[in-house]
Amino acid sequence: MLEPMAEPNCGDKPAVTFSRNILAIDPGSKRSAYVIAQQCGRVAGEILDNFELVDKLKTLPLETLVPVIEMVSCYGQPVGKDVFNTVLWIGRFCQLIENTLGNNKVTLLPRQKAKQFFYRGSANDSMIRYAVIELYGGKEKALGNKAAPGPLYHIHYDLWQALALAIAFEKLFLTPDKKSGNM
Repeated sequence: MLEPMAEPNCGDKPAVTFSRNILAIDPGSKRSAYVIAQQCGRVAGEILDNFELVDKLKTLPLETLVPVIEMVSCYGQPVGKDVFNTVLWIGRFCQLIENTLGNNKVTLLPRQKAKQFFYRGSANDSMIRYAVIELYGGKEKALGNKAAPGPLYHIHYDLWQALALAIAFEKLFLTPDKKSGNM
């Protein structure tokens, strides 16, 4: 569950910070993950049914966020109903956000481009998760444990992809001069 974003207590300087507060959505055909990555490096998110996410987006302070949504790309292979449903939801999320912020305010970032920020060539979800954990200082520092949770302790499942999307967007579009290259 997300905590209010006003004046967050960010504690120690984290390994990863953002130039703006980013709303990153990893869309799915039925459920989607979203992460809010705050300027101070604090990250929170949820995985919700798509109808619930539409309702949640209506309550978020969108004016304070830079939105990015993972976009489906064509790889020359046949696709099925799930892909078309995901594209439909991407459109619904964009429309809702742009009704608040204005047209052309949502960046659609292809999954392949986000993945290529972390690795040249192909990378699977576990490799991306590993790369994100390394950016945050390694497993012990990033995840911590139940008694002393790290900044990514509550990140799970598709939230990893949403966080990776936020990091890639930050480094590729908001602060490209600070791009660290591939890991």
